[in-house]
Amino acid sequence: MRLNRAIAIAALAALPMAALEVWSLGRLLTEFSRGGADTRALVFLAVVQGGILIAIALGVMGAVRRRPGLSVLGAGLIFLEGVPLIFSFAWLAVLVSGLFLLAARDIAPIRGASLVGARVIGSLAVLWALAGVPSLIRAQPLFWVFLEVALCGVALVGWWPAPDVAEE
Repeated sequence: MRLNRAIAIAALAALPMAALEVWSLGRLLTEFSRGGADTRALVFLAVVQGGILIAIALGVMGAVRRRPGLSVLGAGLIFLEGVPLIFSFAWLAVLVSGLFLLAARDIAPIRGASLVGARVIGSLAVLWALAGVPSLIRAQPLFWVFLEVALCGVALVGWWPAPDVAEE
């Protein structure tokens, strides 16, 4: 039962972000084929969007193959990919990162390097959330509120104590 729940969490988390990235990459390639995009901008966006797609693949593969380390790696990559998206869809990338961490915790107890990675992601989320509080107070757009909520969720999942898991 735990495996099915972890796969559902990872797949449902990945679906909107993957659809958005594929759509965006398609628009970017269409614009480039018409000669309307700068090559440097194209490379930057392809690296960001390609990195997000790789992170999504790692997060879902970790849930399917029962490897929490892969899901934590995917969570970390997609969390870092949220930085270039700070003024658009960073909140969605951070939310997906937190859900990948949740799926990794649901697969098996996180230990070793995976636990360190989850704690680092949680710590970075706390720092990012604290850095965003002054902007939030100055009445920033609604996506900034979404970002702060998602960052708090990632911090909670990253630092939540490991449960004692009994095999079912």
